[in-house]
Amino acid sequence: MDHQTDVLTLVPDLWTAGLERVALDVVEGTGARFRQRVVCFEPAERAPATTPSGIPVDTIRRAPGFDFRFVLGLAAHLRRIRPRILHAHNPTALFYGSLAARLGPPLRILYTDHAQESPLSPRGARALRVVRRRRQTHVVAVAHHLAERLVQTDGWPAERVRVIHNGVPGLASREPGPHRRPTHGFRIGVVARISPVKDHSTIVRALARALPDVPFVSLDVIGDGPLRAALESEVTTLGIGARVRFLGRRTDVPSLLTNLDLFVSASRSEGLPLAVLEAMAAGCPILCSDIPGHREILAEGRTARFFPVGQPAALAAQIVHAARMREEGAALGAAARQVARTQHGTDSMVRAYADAFAELLA
Repeated sequence: MDHQTDVLTLVPDLWTAGLERVALDVVEGTGARFRQRVVCFEPAERAPATTPSGIPVDTIRRAPGFDFRFVLGLAAHLRRIRPRILHAHNPTALFYGSLAARLGPPLRILYTDHAQESPLSPRGARALRVVRRRRQTHVVAVAHHLAERLVQTDGWPAERVRVIHNGVPGLASREPGPHRRPTHGFRIGVVARISPVKDHSTIVRALARALPDVPFVSLDVIGDGPLRAALESEVTTLGIGARVRFLGRRTDVPSLLTNLDLFVSASRSEGLPLAVLEAMAAGCPILCSDIPGHREILAEGRTARFFPVGQPAALAAQIVHAARMREEGAALGAAARQVARTQHGTDSMVRAYADAFAELLA
C-alpha cells in the first residue's frame, strides 16, 4: 500500500514565533512536492484544521511534565497516517517523536535545531543522548555555530548534521521602508518574545540613559511574553513610560518595521533570528548584541553595529550615535537589505529542506 504521508511536521504551534513561522514556511513551500501533514502539541490558541494552502493540521495536546498519554496518542497517529519522515522542530518534539516512533511504523526523523531559550534540564539532556543513538535521525542546524555545538558538545555525528539558514518570504517584492522621520523624532523598535533570553531590560535601561542626550527618541516593544508585566513595571520605575509603547503580538511586523529608524536586538542567545532577518529585509539600521547568532548574518560596520551583551551603557552610547548620525545608519540598513535579498530568502531555505527530505526518502 502507498504511504499516505511523506512528511509529518511535529511542532508546538504554527502561529506564535520564529520557530513556528519557519516550520510553516517549510511545510507550505515543500507541500507541492511532498505529501505533508502537521501536528501541533502546544497551540497557544485553537489550531486551524489546515495551513493556508490546505495542508491538514491535527492537534494532539501534551500535558506538562512527562506525558506518556501524548506518546501513545502520537504513536497511534503515526500508525494511522504512516509518514515516512517525522520533522521535529524543537527538543520536546524530537524526544516525544522518537518515543512514538518506537511504537509506530518505521520512519526517519529530521530534527531542526533552532536553539533553545533556556538550557535543557539534566533529565532532558539524558533523554536526548538516547535519541542520538538512533541512526535514522538526522539534524538540521539553522546556523553554523549551532552545528558546531551539536557535534562538539552534544555529540551528534557530524555526517548526520547539516546547516540550513532560516529565510524570509517575499523579499523580491518588498520595498525598503522610508526610515526618514522628522528630525524631532527617532523611533527604535524591538521585535521579540518578552522573555529572559531576549533581555528587553537592557534596552529600556539603555533608553533611559540615552534620553537626556537625545530626548526625541522613543521605543516600540513588539511582542508579548512572560516578562511583559515586569518590563512594564521597570519602564514605569525608570520614568520613561511616555517614551515606550507596548504593541503586543502583531501580524503586521514587516509594515511596522518600515516605520522604525533603528532596530535593536539585545538577545543573550540566538540561533538564526528571524526578527533580525525581517529588519534586514526592511532596510532598518540595526544594533545587535555581540553573539554568534547575530554575527552569522551581520558584519560590524558594514551591515550593523554591535554592543556587548547585557551592557546598557554601551547600548545607550550606540543609540545616541545612531540618532545623531542617521545617514550612516541608512547606509548600514541598505547594505543589510541587500544581504537579506541575496542570501536569506525562503526560496533557498525551502529548496534545501526539499533536498534533505528527498535524501531521507531515497
